[in-house]
Amino acid sequence: MNRIKNPGLFILAIIFTISLIFASLEFPRLADNHIQNNYSPLHFDQQSTELNTLKTNMWLENAHLKEIGYAGFFIIIAMIVIGFISKRRTIAAIGAIAMFLPVFGHFAITMFFLAGLGFLRVLWFPLADLSPWVMELGHIVYLPAIILSLPGKWFHFDMLTPLSVFFIAAGVILFIGGVFNWLVTKYTKNHVATSFLYKISRHPQYLGWILWSYGLFLMPVMQLKKGWGYPDSLPWMIATMIIVGIALAEEVQMRKRYGEEYLKFEEKTHFLFPVPKWFKKFLKHPYRLFFKTEKLKNHFQVMTVTAYYIVVLMILSYFYISFSNPQLFNPLLNKKWENQLIANGDLLINGESRRAKDIASMNLERHQQKALPALYNAIENGDPESRAFAIRTLWKIGDSIPNEIVIKTLQSPYGEEKREIINYLSSYQYEDAEELLLLNLKNEFGESKGLTALALANINSSQAGEYILQQFDDINKWEKMDFLLALGKLQYTPAFDKIVAQTQADDEQIRQAALVSLILMEDSRAVPVLEKMQHDDNKEIRVYAQYGLKKLS
Repeated sequence: MNRIKNPGLFILAIIFTISLIFASLEFPRLADNHIQNNYSPLHFDQQSTELNTLKTNMWLENAHLKEIGYAGFFIIIAMIVIGFISKRRTIAAIGAIAMFLPVFGHFAITMFFLAGLGFLRVLWFPLADLSPWVMELGHIVYLPAIILSLPGKWFHFDMLTPLSVFFIAAGVILFIGGVFNWLVTKYTKNHVATSFLYKISRHPQYLGWILWSYGLFLMPVMQLKKGWGYPDSLPWMIATMIIVGIALAEEVQMRKRYGEEYLKFEEKTHFLFPVPKWFKKFLKHPYRLFFKTEKLKNHFQVMTVTAYYIVVLMILSYFYISFSNPQLFNPLLNKKWENQLIANGDLLINGESRRAKDIASMNLERHQQKALPALYNAIENGDPESRAFAIRTLWKIGDSIPNEIVIKTLQSPYGEEKREIINYLSSYQYEDAEELLLLNLKNEFGESKGLTALALANINSSQAGEYILQQFDDINKWEKMDFLLALGKLQYTPAFDKIVAQTQADDEQIRQAALVSLILMEDSRAVPVLEKMQHDDNKEIRVYAQYGLKKLS
């Protein structure tokens, strides 16, 4: 065995490796904290209320984040394509890394999905806008981690964190070792690196990056989040396949440049890591399928094979997630879904806790129309909690609720099921919705008064504005916020002065609701008010005021 000629350099390499591993784990957290403390204006769950959803949309439009996200995404795609076509692999590599960057967003411990490092997720808007589950079309990449975690499950030990750290550490070590190995080869003026790590892998740096990024991707920080974010699997899978494509393109160039010398190196050394010969042959089947060759000869062939494997992995991911999502067609699972419908229907009625019934209703929602018998059974035979969850699921599925159930539930003393039936009346064309909601608004003294006002606004009631304004001074803070939003959505101009008065309230949340109401009203009289609110102490209010002025101008 060769002795280490420079132990000082070797020790320095070890220290540098440990530092990079620590930085991989700690730097994202520090960066997220810094961004949130200094630059993130929103700190709420954007889906929790109708007001928060509107505020989120205003913030996105004011900052042009949708446009930035779409532009960034297509620039990344252009860099990858141009990098392959022009044979400038560095450009393609930068594009692949940029595609991966939003994975760091899952280190953002925040309620708002774009706060902190979460702002990187704007690059994924084009994918997420296609469909809510498109971002899961890379979930097949979880399979190696799930298999490696099985021993931990047998002993009731969560192995995900240790696995993540292992992949990060292994990736950093391989990357640094590969770079050092490559530099030594250049220093000794050899054409092809064949020693140390290059005896095992032809691309240890790329393998190092893949392992390091996989570890970050797996890091189970999502459990700390208070809000939600996009799944990371599809972008990670695409970024990784681009890196693999770059490695393939590099080999095309190396074979042309060094001929027999590199071909001998290929014969002795594995592409990324050791695999059985039969599997290696199987992985090359698109070479033979599309080009009738055993080795790729140009960048077009590399791009074709890379695209082919991205599509194949997406198809496999679809099949993989279909085992847990009944909305995705999989004929092998019909019996499983039938049994699950029966089990969740029973749990919705007889569950021992509120949480158990909630989960059962969410599982039933995924079955869509097939869940209707179980939901109607819960309304007929369940307790108020079960009925509330069943009604919520019915209106989310989009099925009509019989008139007698609507009237009976509106008269119920249980607030939760009453709220859900109000949401139903707000969301669907129901013949007597306005009459029932107005009656409820006049007689309601509980917590659903504000929700009733919003429901009337959502169905564009012609009579609601007057009733809402009459009751405005006799309600609590949360009802007042709903009333303000309802008056704005109705564009009820007699309430203009009342809304303006609320922009001077001491409570920031009331001021925000009043500001949103003024913007929705689209009344030019609001311009002086909005100009003044541009100088409010609250940064969030300043953002909405700027947005409102742009809309009115």
